Amino acid sequence: MTKELEGILSEWKFCRNNTIEFIKSFSDAILDMKLPRSGLDTFRKHFVEMANVQEAYIRGIETTQMSFGETSESIAEDCPVTSILQHMQQLDDRMLEALNQIDDNCQINWFGEKKTLYGHVCALCTHEILHIGQIIAFCYTLDVPIPNSVAQDWDLPV
Repeated sequence: MTKELEGILSEWKFCRNNTIEFIKSFSDAILDMKLPRSGLDTFRKHFVEMANVQEAYIRGIETTQMSFGETSESIAEDCPVTSILQHMQQLDDRMLEALNQIDDNCQINWFGEKKTLYGHVCALCTHEILHIGQIIAFCYTLDVPIPNSVAQDWDLPV
């Protein structure tokens, strides 16, 4: 694995750690609180969707073909926190394994457009950060406490 990919994975781990901190700090009542957003209208649904999208990205690494849709390992939108955390850990392990087995110079076919492996993993980080930003905004809007570690990582007012 190149230093570039190691650097990208370090950023991924930072993103994922923020997600994990939110999941661990939210009660079931907060996880299921209605959010002012159609579709992903609870925090829990955001976390489940993040995991399901990661599975699609991993499959993209494994096959060099990106596709979305039903994932083989998808989890239910109403699953317990322990299931979300276990699933995310399994996906993180599977992603690391896939990245260790693939040539860093490979390209992923994104619906006819070729992305480098680095670009592909960066896009996954961007997706995770998009959700983290939304979650932070919802926390401020709905007076939901932001985990101290996340507030410190992003120098957020609490």
